[in-house]
Amino acid sequence: MREKCFEYQYLQTLNERTDLLPAEKLQLQRLIRGYSGESNLDKLAQNYFRRSGLVMDDLNLAYQNERIQVDKIIVVGNIVYLIDVKNYQGSYTYQNNSWYCGNKLLTNNIFRQIDRAHDVLMQIFLQMRFR
Repeated sequence: MREKCFEYQYLQTLNERTDLLPAEKLQLQRLIRGYSGESNLDKLAQNYFRRSGLVMDDLNLAYQNERIQVDKIIVVGNIVYLIDVKNYQGSYTYQNNSWYCGNKLLTNNIFRQIDRAHDVLMQIFLQMRFR
């Protein structure tokens, strides 16, 4: 079973003992949704991939001064699937290389994290001479 991150545990405990500030409440809601999405993916992967492949959860890797966090890696045969979970709510669109929620331009590219993880994993694979 996936463990809740420290910040989630901290805010959850704090919420049980006192009134959170509005920003803390928002962050706790984000963490709850994120954990829920990751847990749902864990259940799917467990049902479909445990017998046929290697499944690694919640990896934190460091390589050549780069640190990455990967929600899930699934290896089936000689194929590596790199998965990052986002459990967003609302209506999102992708236009002209940018993401929008409604009409609001989102400043964070949600693919940046997975792109960085891909780049670091590729460097590791190349160094280890994996194809």
